[in-house]
Amino acid sequence: MTFVEPPTKSPDSARRPAERLRVLVVDDDESIREIIQHVVVSLGHDVECASNGLDALAAYERHPADVILTDWFMPGLDGIGLARRVRERCVDGRYVYIVLISAVVDRENQIAAMLGGADDVLTKPMRIEALEARVAVAQRVTAAHRKLAAANRVLRTESQQAMAAALTDALTGARNRRQLDLDLSALCADPDHGKRSVLAMLDVDKFKAYNDLRGHVAGDRVLTDIVRAAQRTLRKHDEIYRYGGEEFAVILRDVALPEAQAAIERLARGVRRLGIEHEGSSHGIVTVSAGVAGGPSQTPESWIARADAALYAAKDGGRNRVMLAFRGS
Repeated sequence: MTFVEPPTKSPDSARRPAERLRVLVVDDDESIREIIQHVVVSLGHDVECASNGLDALAAYERHPADVILTDWFMPGLDGIGLARRVRERCVDGRYVYIVLISAVVDRENQIAAMLGGADDVLTKPMRIEALEARVAVAQRVTAAHRKLAAANRVLRTESQQAMAAALTDALTGARNRRQLDLDLSALCADPDHGKRSVLAMLDVDKFKAYNDLRGHVAGDRVLTDIVRAAQRTLRKHDEIYRYGGEEFAVILRDVALPEAQAAIERLARGVRRLGIEHEGSSHGIVTVSAGVAGGPSQTPESWIARADAALYAAKDGGRNRVMLAFRGS
């Protein structure tokens, strides 16, 4: 019995597929591997060969294939075993089209092959056209899965962008009140992390007066400049949020309270260094006041209330300063 029956037409060795495939050919018979390789290469695809299931699995893990053409019965790891393990290892939406090849294929074996993870079964001896047809089907299936995977990547990106936009202040680029509530809730629910976190509430001093004198467009620029100054000053894993109007919040993580106070004072100095003229302020430039409260509190609201109390103490003390909250406040 021959493995491959002669073709009814001459193969076209100059074919170039629209979707170039990476094909893994698996058989313990070298002559059979060479025949299949010749056919697949003539169709314009790339081929890697393995002489048994275990070697094929290792080859797939090194360079994932689009198509696997494998003998069914092989020592060590047979074709169904290979199909099952490949299915377990498929990642990132990649689909592998698997064809089992066997001289003994009845209805029961076909069902077993499909349940084992194969897409199709070819019987020996087979015609060249039958092998080419399976590769053509695999090509269409692979193209469809590539398009689907690409569409899913776009959807994931758009979803992530939409989520980021929903949690970001449109004017300043800082995180927004909704994100602050989520982050504080997470810290309050996890005291181990919360106790090494600090919340600061900041307010732009005499901001209404600045808007009245310079206009709201200029006021918007001030808010944006303050956020940029804060982002330059803060560590990468700290975050600034626009709480509302001219008020901001800052969460500093994995930091002791004295270090957090020093960080917020550096932020305030960074705002002063902007040198934004403010005729309505006794300081002559735009400044900020801040209240700093160590965490965690039982609720986000109580944590914000403690930091706010320190903020108002800073404002009552003459503004342009940073005050610590009392633990019991």
